[in-house]
Amino acid sequence: MSKKKSKQGLQIVNLKLVKDGKIGTKKIVDTPEKAVKSIAKKISSINVFN
Repeated sequence: MSKKKSKQGLQIVNLKLVKDGKIGTKKIVDTPEKAVKSIAKKISSINVFN
């Protein structure tokens, strides 16, 4: 169940990144640590509401 939730969270984060005009994958390739931290932060904030 947690696996499904994290997958859903990633999809939501990717949608938000695209909506903000930033392509998630490109940003992750350019700055992996920063992107992973920001995505982890976003997922944790999303999971709070779930």
